[in-house]
Amino acid sequence: MADEAPPVSNTAGCGLDLLGGVGLDAFLPGMYTASDDIGHAYAGSARYGFEVGTIHLLVPPMKVCEVVEKAPVCALPNSEDWLLGMVNLRGTLVPMFDLHRLLGEEYGAASESRYLIIGKGIDAVGIVIDGLPQPVDTCSPMKNMPPLAQALIGMCDCAYIDNDTVWLNFDVDAFFKFVSAGRCRPGDN
Repeated sequence: MADEAPPVSNTAGCGLDLLGGVGLDAFLPGMYTASDDIGHAYAGSARYGFEVGTIHLLVPPMKVCEVVEKAPVCALPNSEDWLLGMVNLRGTLVPMFDLHRLLGEEYGAASESRYLIIGKGIDAVGIVIDGLPQPVDTCSPMKNMPPLAQALIGMCDCAYIDNDTVWLNFDVDAFFKFVSAGRCRPGDN
């Protein structure tokens, strides 16, 4: 009988196994995929989510994501205030957006020191986030969508409840398509 290899842990080297199998390094700056194995407690029902002020958004499934801390952003002249500029991420220019500014003052102010890069290569988009991404149980979809901020209309197609928190399914590709088309706000027609 051949010896089986020990299971690979994403907490190797730190001696910690927290959050039901989610290693701390999954939340540290670096690459992870929204569909990474996040432990048996969440198997088949969890995704990662992030906060923008009082709004809770879900990372699109199967998208590669990266948390970047304090990246130097090069501002673009004559751009909207919610388009912070571009970041050079390993030779690829990534547009950086501040959804706090896009959504308005009532949703809180950004710290502008932590960014979530969603996607890779020329399809990557950066968003200012509050806190670190966290696993979200998506087993409880809401029957009706909650009221959305004008800027999120067309960007969120469904919502889930996890621990009394509403999490919105955020369509990053739709968001980027709207802002790339030169619309002032994603909710504009």
